[in-house]
This record gives sequence, C-alpha cells and structure tokens, in this order.
Amino acid sequence: MTVVDDVRRFLADFDARVGGPARVLWPHTACELDAAEAALGMRLPLSYRRFLGEFGGCWAGLDVYGLRNDDLLQSTSMVELTREFLDDGWPLPRPCCVFSIDGAGNPIYFDAVGQVCLFDHDLGQASLLAPDFDALMRDVLT
Repeated sequence: MTVVDDVRRFLADFDARVGGPARVLWPHTACELDAAEAALGMRLPLSYRRFLGEFGGCWAGLDVYGLRNDDLLQSTSMVELTREFLDDGWPLPRPCCVFSIDGAGNPIYFDAVGQVCLFDHDLGQASLLAPDFDALMRDVLT
C-alpha cells in the first residue's frame, strides 16, 4: 500500500460518511508542478508531487495545499503560502515550500531536503515533524 492508496481510501471513507463527494479534486500536471518548483527555487518531494498529481490540494486529515485546492481549503496555492510567510518575515529556511498551516497559524513546510518541519511562532523555533511527506501522512491517517 502506498500513501496515495491510503489517502484514496481515507477520502472515500470521508465521502461515505457525509453522504457523497465532499469536494471536487483538482489533480495537477507534471508541467504545473515543474513551474511551481521553478517559482519556489526547489524540487518538491516526489511523494508530495505524487499526492498533488492524484488529488491536487485537499484536506486529507491535514490541510495539504497545492496549486488548486478543494472547497474545504482556501484557494491560496502553496507557492502563494510560501511567499506570504516569507514576505511576513517568518524565519523559514530558503528554499522551502509551505504546504500546510497548523491550527495556531504556524507554517508546515518542506525544507530543501524534503523533511517536514513546523515553525512555532510562540516558541520562536522550528521542529521536525516527519522525515518526509509519506511518514507525515501515514501518521495523520492512522
């Protein structure tokens, strides 16, 4: 089983609980993701690219932003999120890709090597959440 399979099952279970498709998914093309990488100045982790190629940005137990997102997320892309946090002076590493936000408004991002980190504004420091996107999603989905 891959993480994409786990997410597919999670979304199907969610849709069944709410009585039908809860969202419209917007899968991304490789060309769109290549353009996002150019805008961010970094390669996106392969597992995140696979996720976005299958689902686009969507809620999957965690808000996972892409270039286009389902109706459960705001319309902001991960490129825009990253720029907003950097422009607002958050001390995030460069390059990085902010792909989610925790409940307190803190960015969840990939660093240059694909580790998943969170910068906690209250603590004024970053912490490692998971070694990669697959590990994060497996943790979220279990």
